[in-house]
Amino acid sequence: MAALLSSFRQVILIDADVLFFTDPTTLFSDSEYSRTGALFFRDRLLSPTSTQKKVIEDSLPEPLSPNVLANRWYLGTSFHVQESGVVVIDKWRHFVALLLTTRLNGPDRNGDEATGKKGVYQMMHGDKETFWLSWEMAGDQDYAFHDGQAGVVGALASKSTIVTVAAGGQAEKYDEKAIGKEEMCGKQLLHTTRDGRPLWFNGWIAVNKDWANHLTAFQEFRGFITEPHESVNDGRPFEEFWRKWEVHVGNLLCLPGENYTTLSAGESKTMDMILRTATEVSSDLSSSSDR
Repeated sequence: MAALLSSFRQVILIDADVLFFTDPTTLFSDSEYSRTGALFFRDRLLSPTSTQKKVIEDSLPEPLSPNVLANRWYLGTSFHVQESGVVVIDKWRHFVALLLTTRLNGPDRNGDEATGKKGVYQMMHGDKETFWLSWEMAGDQDYAFHDGQAGVVGALASKSTIVTVAAGGQAEKYDEKAIGKEEMCGKQLLHTTRDGRPLWFNGWIAVNKDWANHLTAFQEFRGFITEPHESVNDGRPFEEFWRKWEVHVGNLLCLPGENYTTLSAGESKTMDMILRTATEVSSDLSSSSDR
């Protein structure tokens, strides 16, 4: 609704817990956005599914577009296709498609248990897939997925010392063979530029944004790890990609540490600024509540 009813022709829809390493308005100059007028981002390659293909078959008429035939849902390679934390849209070029997206996220999105009516959000995780699906429903194939990589940003830790944050301090049992190996875990889902540098991430900066102290208990940000890119599959099974992610209690997601990259001086400076600003705002909020 915010995107649809705003006064702007071109919009960047940004989740409240998203933070950028660069100026977000540079996305308006992205080559794929200039070509299509709609730029989306991919989610993690996680949890292959055989059921989501039916959603496509029940929603879209034949013949299916080349975009759909290459879609993760259609191929069954991942339950997640789009990360809707950042969406860039030229509304003049895609008004009908955006109108359909708004409808799919309407008041009946959660279904009606009393009548047995199934809602859109029971078929997917929130609004994520409603964007590309709406474009296809409208017969609008002018959209592109950004060709950066998904990953996690934070700090490395020994697998034997990682505590399941979402469980409030309850440690999990680990395979003895894995003890000592490093990995990176966090609630922060990173998206990179096409040359592999951090672009933006969602999940806020807290260790766990669902905790009561999410305004003071901040994550360490020293580097990042990205999942293998689909374009370098080399004929290997997709399981080799999605199995890179380990899911712990509370949906804490981790990647093994062998592809760790440190933040550059400029990226670290940006993160320091974000953390400093968040600390100042948190302090002001605490002072206001005390008064």
